[in-house]
Amino acid sequence: MKKNSLFGIPWPLNWPFLLSLFIIFSAAAGWLIYHYVHRTVMETLFARQQSFGILVAVDPPNSAEKAQFLSVAEIHPKTSRIGFISFFPETKLSLQEPAIGYRLQQEGEEQLTQKLSQILGVDIPYHVKLSIPTIALVVDLSEGVPYFIPRSEKLPEEEFPDGEFIMDGFLVQKYLKPAFGKNEYAPAFVLFRYYSLFLNFWRHRQQKWNMFQNEEILLRAIKDIKTNLPFRAIVFLLKSILNNKHWLPLFMEIPVKRIGDDFFMDQETSAFYLKNFRRQLTQKENPFLQDVPKMEVKNGTLIPNLARELRGELARKGLSVLEFSNADRHDYSHTLLLDTAGNVFFLESISRMLQLERAYHAVNRSYFTDLVLILGQDYKKMKLES
Repeated sequence: MKKNSLFGIPWPLNWPFLLSLFIIFSAAAGWLIYHYVHRTVMETLFARQQSFGILVAVDPPNSAEKAQFLSVAEIHPKTSRIGFISFFPETKLSLQEPAIGYRLQQEGEEQLTQKLSQILGVDIPYHVKLSIPTIALVVDLSEGVPYFIPRSEKLPEEEFPDGEFIMDGFLVQKYLKPAFGKNEYAPAFVLFRYYSLFLNFWRHRQQKWNMFQNEEILLRAIKDIKTNLPFRAIVFLLKSILNNKHWLPLFMEIPVKRIGDDFFMDQETSAFYLKNFRRQLTQKENPFLQDVPKMEVKNGTLIPNLARELRGELARKGLSVLEFSNADRHDYSHTLLLDTAGNVFFLESISRMLQLERAYHAVNRSYFTDLVLILGQDYKKMKLES
């Protein structure tokens, strides 16, 4: 008579195997149930592909001063995009209210996030407040950020290295707190420096994330950050974004209008800009895929008319060269590509197209071009043939 069997093992002998299977599957099911029940709100938002906002601010050294940087980071898990909607700290939301940079200090994060949530039409459940020394510490712990600052973007008394260099924490503190005096364009200038620092870090984010996976280093980096995000949610957010090459950051500044000495949020223009910005954040395809970046070409060599001569070859590659001129100096060893618009996609795609190793973010959104190409002595290494 034939004995019953499981996988060829007679019944009397297979009960340890069945017990082992039961234990393994029970443990796995228990872990999944525990993780599902105990997952953070952040993980739930990502799982549902639901957008949300995080108020990001930089505290002043003196609590009586206004916040230096104020932005709502709008996270869109469905399209893997982050939209930074930035407010100039001097902006007033209405005639009777103080400037938004002071409101954060006077009223706290909860009231301000509620107000901004109503204005922007997005849920803002989280806030993150940093200081410039904390940002400097993060940069140092990540072993610095590759950088290039055009001479035109340096103030007369500023002493930053010429050419390419590694931005360390000491230089960060000088870079983010420039001595402007009462220059009314200072808020935009400072805001663009924050963009540039973030984007140059972003360009190397996967390498940096490898360093911060060390829990001791990560805890040191965030120990002075004021936030209502639990540690597990911070780790999840950083891992989800920094370790994924498909995420794309976008930037928008809330328009203002001047009345006397005060700056007010321009409601009508803001509504129009926000509508277009949200379309870029939520549309399925890359919003810049069909756009041709506007370029300026500068001659950083002693070869006469080099920028003019290469203009045609760049145009044949499908690039739009609007201006060509001499660079600030003529001893550039290497050809550089600079992003002035804060557009990650343009910088990455054009640097790949031209096979340029040296590409940096040097944001100044008052320029009418998206990219600046500085020709160096190695310009022949560029891929100009179609």
